[in-house]
Amino acid sequence: MRHATTGLLSILLIFFNVVSTNAADAEQKELVPVRVQLKWYHQYQFAGLYAAIEQGYFREAGLDVSLIEGGPTIDPVHAVIKGGAEFGIGNSSLLIDYSNGTPVVAISAIYQHSPFAIIARRDGDIKTVHDLEGKVLMSETHAAELSAYLKLSGVRLDKVKIVPHTGSIINIGKNDPSGIDAATAYLSVENYEASKLKIPYIIFNPRDLKINFYGDTLFTSKDYATKQNQIVISMRDALRRGWEYARLHHDEVIDLILQKYSPRSDRLALSFEAQSTNTLLGEDIIDIGYMSKSRWQHIGDTFAKAGMLKPDFTLDGFMFDAEENIPLWLYQWLAGFLLLLTVSVFVAQRYYRMSNRLKQEVVFGESLQRKLEAEVETKNRIFSIIAHDLRSPFQAIFWSTELISKHPEKFSKEEMVEFAGDANKAGKQVFSLLENLLEWARLHADKGGPEPERFAVRNVSEECRSLLTSVAEAKDIQIKNNVEEFDAFADKRAVMTVIRNLLANSIKFTPHNGSIEMSTTKRGHDIQFTIRDTGVGMSEEQINVVFEFGQNTSTQGTSGEMGTGLGLPLCKELIENNGGQFWIESTPGEGSRFHFTLPVGAGKA
Repeated sequence: MRHATTGLLSILLIFFNVVSTNAADAEQKELVPVRVQLKWYHQYQFAGLYAAIEQGYFREAGLDVSLIEGGPTIDPVHAVIKGGAEFGIGNSSLLIDYSNGTPVVAISAIYQHSPFAIIARRDGDIKTVHDLEGKVLMSETHAAELSAYLKLSGVRLDKVKIVPHTGSIINIGKNDPSGIDAATAYLSVENYEASKLKIPYIIFNPRDLKINFYGDTLFTSKDYATKQNQIVISMRDALRRGWEYARLHHDEVIDLILQKYSPRSDRLALSFEAQSTNTLLGEDIIDIGYMSKSRWQHIGDTFAKAGMLKPDFTLDGFMFDAEENIPLWLYQWLAGFLLLLTVSVFVAQRYYRMSNRLKQEVVFGESLQRKLEAEVETKNRIFSIIAHDLRSPFQAIFWSTELISKHPEKFSKEEMVEFAGDANKAGKQVFSLLENLLEWARLHADKGGPEPERFAVRNVSEECRSLLTSVAEAKDIQIKNNVEEFDAFADKRAVMTVIRNLLANSIKFTPHNGSIEMSTTKRGHDIQFTIRDTGVGMSEEQINVVFEFGQNTSTQGTSGEMGTGLGLPLCKELIENNGGQFWIESTPGEGSRFHFTLPVGAGKA
């Protein structure tokens, strides 16, 4: 297995060396200094910027980036237009600024979902959003989204006393002398702060009215976007890389914030914000930073409905035009797909060599012959799954990319984005299969069995829930985590693979507006973990064959999703390899319950 890992690392190194060639060339050039005006104080909200600086992504792109801290009274638009910064972090309010004649250009929507909401002190006077009339609301300078929400909710803004935000929600406390009742807030930050301050609160969320705007958005001035088009492209792409890194290295970026940017911050608060930010990025559904004209049109229509924009507003010139014949992300997708295909071939070759080696050992005895037959049978089933589950997504990938690469002039940008979305979806299907294949390979490698450790089951389940929240939200499925604070003693990586597969399976086979619940119970020296869904369910005959490799090739979910045929057999094998049991209870048309047991925590933490 060590050789297999070395080979895989070599492939990855080759890939990243290739894609970083242009970056290396850029490094040799003189760096261009650029300033970025933040919209708030230093916190995890800007993790992608911190990561891009620390990892050298901006330098590789030829940029020397410096960050200017913001605050509740800082207007990033004013700073950029007046020359105080080349770039700024704004939000959907940029569209109102643009429509009012301010020459701003939106470059990249970092947050696909806005965390903006109103947090109010929960007492007898405030029960609904309409109760804010006659109260004092502490507001930031760039909160047009919340003004639209209040207007569309029927709140009379002239009856709400709006005062400048102080930067902390401590002022909404009942005994605070300021007399403030509510404040604009980020759901990734202020609700944690309120809980820490022991302030009882209620949240009024624009999503209650189906208002779901873009959140943090990178922007610049029209003049800079026109004259420095390539710098804007480099800034956008390097920032995307920074966010991709931050998403995968929460703790490392939190350490960086505490060391270099905000030493007085609360580590737990930053951790809470990091977990919440993953959902805001929307990366499970679409690329980080993606913007669409139709989404901005919807945002503008909402502002117009609230009387904050003219009905005939225009988006012409508002969104950044990179002037690329074929977008850079298309080449990146092609390179990524080639990498996935290479890994697939690598895994297949490994098992082919293993099969040949076992054939040579048959002469040493009947027991080895039985082992060979079992391994060959499993190999054949694995190849059957690979053949079935790789063919369809790769056909979609090749079809989409071939059309665009051969005839780019025939397609609009919207059509190319749609093709890329299809390729994205297919690529994620392939990646899920490869993750399970590599986990299965690790399980069967001669490494002396699992590597158990003591860990908190709830933490692991919450991490898996966070990874799949965006996928569930796309089908309006709620994932409830009722797992108790138990410690287990097992291979943590294997358990995460099991929970991730089971949640993905439940999402796949649960219709829109369904629910999924995770729970635990104590059974002597074991913990019983259960995932219950309101999906389509399975018959007894289906349950009897669902654990057989090769018998459960993937079927379409309730929204046409494709999965991998390795999921449930792999889950059962991983749990049994850790000394647990795995079983299913299901009723067609009502849903399924997936159960497994783990040893209670013991040993060293």
